[in-house]
Amino acid sequence: MRQLYFKNLRLEMGMGGRFLVRLVIYVFYGMLTATMIVILFAEMRWLQSLGFFLILFLGDRLLHLNRGDKKLAYLPAAGRVNLNAYLTPITFSILERSFDQAFFIRGDFFLWLARQLLDQSRVRKLLRKSGVKVKWHEADKELQRLLADSRREKYKKAELLTLTEQLVAAAATEALIINGNYVNPEHLLLALFKREPKAMKGISFLGSVKIKL
Repeated sequence: MRQLYFKNLRLEMGMGGRFLVRLVIYVFYGMLTATMIVILFAEMRWLQSLGFFLILFLGDRLLHLNRGDKKLAYLPAAGRVNLNAYLTPITFSILERSFDQAFFIRGDFFLWLARQLLDQSRVRKLLRKSGVKVKWHEADKELQRLLADSRREKYKKAELLTLTEQLVAAAATEALIINGNYVNPEHLLLALFKREPKAMKGISFLGSVKIKL
């Protein structure tokens, strides 16, 4: 039997630790790009060959920029499976920002997540397809008001980690139902509607929406 869970070490770090990790990654790829450019113009053949290898490596990273590390189609049929590798980078980024906002600024985690999701063009396109007609700046004002009303909501990090894990598992289930390749922002939205219907109905323009993928 397969058991889905979500664990990401970056979420368990503080903001300083995550900033340091991002900085190291950016510096690494920056130095790699600079090295590639320099050695491509070197006179030695073996250095030029290394430069072409770096082009292939960086090109592959660019091609996979908006994809997860693994496809959901290859999920093991049994055992505990960490979904971390099946999320797209933008999906994780949305979760990370919502996590930080709920922890440091306070307010309902699901409302923060809804606000992050509604900033995504693909999510807005999906909502328009589902019949939502709204001016997005007015929608954002409503979400800001609801978040201000929920400022007393305070989470411990362990609580947020649990909520995030449950939501990602639900989003992965939605993605599997429609044979999605990765866990995308729209799958998070579907999971929100099914897992937290009260929170979504509290947002006037989403109250009676039926999502159509």
